[in-house]
Amino acid sequence: MDLKRKHSREAADRPEGGLPGGTAIACFRCGLCCRRYQPPVTVDEAEAIAAALEMAFDDFLDRYVDDRWFEPGVFLLDTDNDACVFLEPAAEGRPVLCRIHGLRPQACRDWQPGLDKKECLEALERDWGLRASPSGKLLGPREGVGRFRAFVRSLDRQRDG
Repeated sequence: MDLKRKHSREAADRPEGGLPGGTAIACFRCGLCCRRYQPPVTVDEAEAIAAALEMAFDDFLDRYVDDRWFEPGVFLLDTDNDACVFLEPAAEGRPVLCRIHGLRPQACRDWQPGLDKKECLEALERDWGLRASPSGKLLGPREGVGRFRAFVRSLDRQRDG
């Protein structure tokens, strides 16, 4: 994984407190990873995003890149309200959205949600009142597990449709 911790140059490897084994789970669009990490963007990625936003490259850098970070050829996306500048917060009854999802940086595309990620476990409990066993089984009220699974299926239908 090549995400950078906020205000740090350390790469975020397997977060502490996650479950071993990499138990996969569908992304349920909680946005917690978008609040915890600032993704690096290459010059090519930044130019593509700027073009899609119909902005001059220098204007994009001024508005969306964290100027406290310097690494040749790599930028960090800035934050707004302690989240990625491109994260659109959830409205009542719907998940968070990424305003540049189709052009999101490679680091974001590489992020795989899973029950080995403390962020996913935290959001699962915070948003759904559910936990996960070491084997990856969802734990909590049967009704809550059913609602969560139905929600994830609805996201799949939205992506496919």
